[in-house]
Amino acid sequence: MTDRREESGFYTWTGVRSTRPVNTLQNRLPNPLSLLFIAVFVSFLFSCGIRQGVDAGTDGDSAFVKFGTGQNDWEEVPSNGSSVELIYGAQGGYHVWGRAEFSGLMPDVDVGYTAVRTEDNTVLYDQPPRHRWIENGLNRGLVEIRPGVYSNTDPDLLILRIQCANEIVGKQLRILLSIRERASGRTVSILRVVQVVDLENPQSCAPIRDL
Repeated sequence: MTDRREESGFYTWTGVRSTRPVNTLQNRLPNPLSLLFIAVFVSFLFSCGIRQGVDAGTDGDSAFVKFGTGQNDWEEVPSNGSSVELIYGAQGGYHVWGRAEFSGLMPDVDVGYTAVRTEDNTVLYDQPPRHRWIENGLNRGLVEIRPGVYSNTDPDLLILRIQCANEIVGKQLRILLSIRERASGRTVSILRVVQVVDLENPQSCAPIRDL
């Protein structure tokens, strides 16, 4: 801590005698170098924290995104201890359900998912983003569930590149959900690592679908 003492109308800083009087207006004004340092520091903080939503799903403009699952109803996937169910499709192949909920973006977005098996970093799903929007009150894959909060009207089908259930059941899947606002290109994203479970005991192996 700096040693600041008053001596005969002058300030002494760490033993060095100042030549400026105590009560001048200049003495009360901030040092320009200090102001410059503060500005640079604040800019650094914003540059570090303005974008990311790996866990919280937020950016510096108060946009947020949540990742969910569930075929019929929204089931939020928390950051810890979460799981998704592997489904054997009626036409063959295996999939998981993905759902998105977001705010702070215009309701005209691209919704994209990437799914990677964590044990060997094999990409099991990386299809192009889907366009979702609301136009003149019509829901084009997007619905306003609360004022300013939007979600996809139906769950997204994430068909995994596997032939057998045991390739992923009991293992972890890293799912990245990204929402891109078309007008500005601004993107918010959220990452979840989930355990894949088999609740209905689907076939152990099935023909892979041509994606």
